[in-house]
Amino acid sequence: MSDDILINVFDEGLDAAEVDRLTLALRRELLEIAEVEDIAAVSSGPAPKGSRAIGLIELGSLMVTIKPTVEALGKVFGVLRGWLASRKASGSAESSVLRITVNGRSLELTPTATQQQLLVEEFIRAETGGDRQSPSPPGGTRDA
Repeated sequence: MSDDILINVFDEGLDAAEVDRLTLALRRELLEIAEVEDIAAVSSGPAPKGSRAIGLIELGSLMVTIKPTVEALGKVFGVLRGWLASRKASGSAESSVLRITVNGRSLELTPTATQQQLLVEEFIRAETGGDRQSPSPPGGTRDA
C-alpha cells in the first residue's frame, strides 16, 4: 500500500478562485487526521519562460502523505466523504467530484453516490491486498 494519495477537486459550477478556496478548506480538514504526515500542492510543471514563478501548481489537487495503514486510509476516506456530505447539505455541491488516486488506481466520489460506502470499502480492500476488512469511516455505518 502506498502512503501517497492524490486528491483532485472538480466542480464545473465554480471558478478557479472558489475551487482553490474549497481545496484549502479540504486540506485543513485532512490535516486534523493524526496519521496524515504531509499535504502538498501538486506541481503541473515548470513556470513559463520569462515569468518570475518557480513552478505551476495544479488547481484543486493535493498530494496527501499518510502512514501506510488501513486505518489511516479509512480515516482519509471518511473525511472526504464527510466533506462531500457537508457540501451537499449546504446545497452547493451538486457538481462536486473528488477523484482519489492511490497506486495508480482511481475512485471518483460524488455527493449523490448511493453506493459510496461499498465503493470505498472495496477500494481500500484492493489497496491492502484484501486480507483485512476495512474500517468504517468516522460517523459511517456498515450495512450487513
